[in-house]
Amino acid sequence: MNWRLTAAVMVAFVVLGGTAQADTLIGGPAYGAASEVGGIVICSIFNGGTQSVTVPYRQIYDQLGNQLALTSDNCNVTLGAGKTCFYEAAIGSPARFLSCRAITNGIDNTVSGTVELFNSTGQFLLSTPMHK
Repeated sequence: MNWRLTAAVMVAFVVLGGTAQADTLIGGPAYGAASEVGGIVICSIFNGGTQSVTVPYRQIYDQLGNQLALTSDNCNVTLGAGKTCFYEAAIGSPARFLSCRAITNGIDNTVSGTVELFNSTGQFLLSTPMHK
């Protein structure tokens, strides 16, 4: 690589203000869903950074490693600074433990989240944080 190309690449990094980074958030296992067939598990994501992020991968797993089908998901768009999104799945069979996983991409990737369980009548059961 010649010095002009090297200089141009360095200037591009300075002008763009940084490089994108990926983080993985995981939450759970959240215990308590064994008797909650018909309930829901909700994974909520909050962008506490100053730049937008994307959440290209969103999964919910049971204790056997089965990925649950998402029944609702509004995290499939760019998540602006200070914004929250969520994705959820129905508890369709007795699952003792449920876990959430999300991969986020952004320059200022200050993102947090929670895993929440609700019973079939919509009553809140428990909440646990997601960690990097």
